[in-house]
Amino acid sequence: MRSAYAGASATGAEEPPYTTWKIREDGEHVQTLDYIFHTEECGVGGAHAASAAPTGLRVDRVLGFPSGEELGPGRLPCEAFASDHLSLIADFSFVASAQQGSAEQ
Repeated sequence: MRSAYAGASATGAEEPPYTTWKIREDGEHVQTLDYIFHTEECGVGGAHAASAAPTGLRVDRVLGFPSGEELGPGRLPCEAFASDHLSLIADFSFVASAQQGSAEQ
């Protein structure tokens, strides 16, 4: 399994700096707790399929994250982001095995 966000990062291995950022009684909590996992092989195609049949998934792009300044001093949830976790979105394409790879943000 691969992380869509890590695969779309500049290095191909970096997770987002946070998916939740809360102020609690015991302090500030900045954590990456949420992920979109996928397999590169999707099982479409096979020995009896045409050679151009999709056999894998490629991450085309992912939704970016707001800065701490955009969240504001109270962090999450806030007026602009109603949940205490940020939304994750990834666009995927079906590709032939030789075309697999990840695009950067």
